[in-house]
Amino acid sequence: LLKDNDLTDHPIMAQAHIRGIRSLAGHSETTDLTNDVNGGPSGIGIATAAGKAAFWDIVGAPDSLKVIAIEGEFALTSGHSQEMKTAAVAQQVGKRLRILLSYNNAGIDDELVGSVIRPVYDAYRIEDQWAAYGWNVMTLDNGNDYDQVVAALKTMEEWDHEDDRPMIVVGKTVKGWWPGAVDGQIPGYGEQVVSYHSHPYNLAMNSDYFVALAGPFEKRFGVEFEAIQDGAFSDNRARLIGELLEDTKEAVGDKAAVALRFAVDENRGEHGIRWQEEGQAVVEMFSDLPDLWDVNISDWSYDSATSRFADEAFQEPYVAFVKQKTDKPVVTVGRYTSPDTMISQINRGITDLIGAARPSIADPFLPMKIEEGRNEDIRECIGCNICVAMENTVSLF
Repeated sequence: LLKDNDLTDHPIMAQAHIRGIRSLAGHSETTDLTNDVNGGPSGIGIATAAGKAAFWDIVGAPDSLKVIAIEGEFALTSGHSQEMKTAAVAQQVGKRLRILLSYNNAGIDDELVGSVIRPVYDAYRIEDQWAAYGWNVMTLDNGNDYDQVVAALKTMEEWDHEDDRPMIVVGKTVKGWWPGAVDGQIPGYGEQVVSYHSHPYNLAMNSDYFVALAGPFEKRFGVEFEAIQDGAFSDNRARLIGELLEDTKEAVGDKAAVALRFAVDENRGEHGIRWQEEGQAVVEMFSDLPDLWDVNISDWSYDSATSRFADEAFQEPYVAFVKQKTDKPVVTVGRYTSPDTMISQINRGITDLIGAARPSIADPFLPMKIEEGRNEDIRECIGCNICVAMENTVSLF
């Protein structure tokens, strides 16, 4: 990824050689020469922050190397998180350690701002708790405001280096806050989904809600989420198709074309894929992802129907829509034997290529005879399926 974008030796990507290029974790994490830690509600991530800062002090790292821990107050209830308060002071890691504490009274999911500490306990001030341990404490009125957060980090950076107290900034936040939410409304969607502000488990991928949330973020930061406008996956089967295609194309690069064989109809009615519904949806979803669409119907007994039950080109009603949904080449099957039928399929825009396995078994020289205009010499496949019967016969030789 770095090579493709000429970033292999770029200084801002130096850490990528340690952490690697991979998706971000759901909770804050850190990967460096010391260890790989994921935060989460157990507070493990923040508990190791003081030790990390002390390590870099001991090995003589430059002051510019910082250890920044971001955590919510609910993760600070564990014992090792509380012990970190005293450990950081004892280790005097103030010039290196920075902690950003998101405070929303343990709000989660059903409460944007929690109610664990009730208003009656007005003497409860989390910043006073840290100050009591000897920390240098700063506060923010709005921890969701990036400008305030950056300003706090700048203040920390410019602080007197002779002051070795560890630093923390406590910012008031709203759980599940979104850049575009206005009075509980998501522009382009409507009311913010209640009970799923931060953990939207049951929302479909690329659903209208996700797209609406992404819009303000994309606009504000000048980015674009790939494929988010393509709609939600119908199910995990479709998602698997997309991931396999993308991974395969990435693996082969420009060394080979990647074809997708896809049965657009399973002939199982409402219990299976139907070409008018899921079949078309999948083709539309991945229209230009494969280099070639190889489409048919399933299962095998329908795909390779005998001449007693199906005419030549019998799959046309099922697969005719594919060419209209993609700009990539399409190959179809259907016991093609007549050159006139094959040409008709191409001229009418049904397909680009003719698949003819059984006809080629009946006459291995079928393409050459068509090219030479020797149609009368073609040994046509009669669709008896003896070839397949032989293949399915288990014999010992």
